[in-house]
Amino acid sequence: MLNFLWNHIEQLNLRAENKFRLFRIALEIPAGVIGLLLWLVIRNWCLKTWDWMMCFTGYPIMITWFVAIFYSCRHNFHDGNCQSL
Repeated sequence: MLNFLWNHIEQLNLRAENKFRLFRIALEIPAGVIGLLLWLVIRNWCLKTWDWMMCFTGYPIMITWFVAIFYSCRHNFHDGNCQSL
């Protein structure tokens, strides 16, 4: 999945920094939603406070940030053909 996402973003006509941001956001949103859905299921039995919701959504988002950094160490984005100001 990471390779497919990386290759798709690489084809966009953006600067390398913006491609990396887009890659991070594309990983963070599903991870946060999955954590939120997991908390919504678990809160029926235990861990009902909002603090736990922040833990279930925040930690996966932080982990995906590190996944993006480690993945980008082996794969580089290249600048597109966009004009610099």
